[in-house]
Amino acid sequence: MSSTNRGSTRDPLDYYITPAWCTQAVLEYLGTIAVRDGGRVLDPGCGTGEIFTELLEWHAKFPKRRDLNVIGVELDRERAKSAVGKGAKILCTDFLRSNRIIELCPFDLVIMNPPFSLAMEFWERSMSLIEFGASIIMFGRRGLVEGKARKHMWEKGSGWRNECVFPKRPTCREGKKGNDSTSYSWFRWTKGYPGATQVNRLFIPGYDD
Repeated sequence: MSSTNRGSTRDPLDYYITPAWCTQAVLEYLGTIAVRDGGRVLDPGCGTGEIFTELLEWHAKFPKRRDLNVIGVELDRERAKSAVGKGAKILCTDFLRSNRIIELCPFDLVIMNPPFSLAMEFWERSMSLIEFGASIIMFGRRGLVEGKARKHMWEKGSGWRNECVFPKRPTCREGKKGNDSTSYSWFRWTKGYPGATQVNRLFIPGYDD
């Protein structure tokens, strides 16, 4: 996920971290709805595992629930190595082209922070890998669905169910101080959902208190 306050150096794979508090916020709001007990979860473009690590820690708060089956997919070999051993099965492969992922579907949930330049392609591939009634939860700039090319991501029948807005701007570059110069949201699509999109404000402990 590319941030607009990244300076002069841009990661070649458009990889930028998802701050832990961002994932924690959306799980507190949508987790009990979107994360199925014992479900199969996919984190494409997982990097070093920032998102699925928070997901597994959140899930552990419910001891009576069955364990999640989490699959992380990462193209960069070094990041994939760093993600191993954190509770998910890691595939070092190209999410948009690999057939290894097809063999593992359908998934009950896709949760991700894709490269902004490939967000639409990641969404399209993810939609093909989930079953009816399952959800995609995607971190992105609030302008994620702008433009004619991405019209099918928000028009009627797309399943766009929620936009969860942050009350403050996160920092998506590791080690950078301050906030990024753009605003972000979590977007949720549910396959087969026919209703209108709801815009919700996420609660951030210590900020909204």
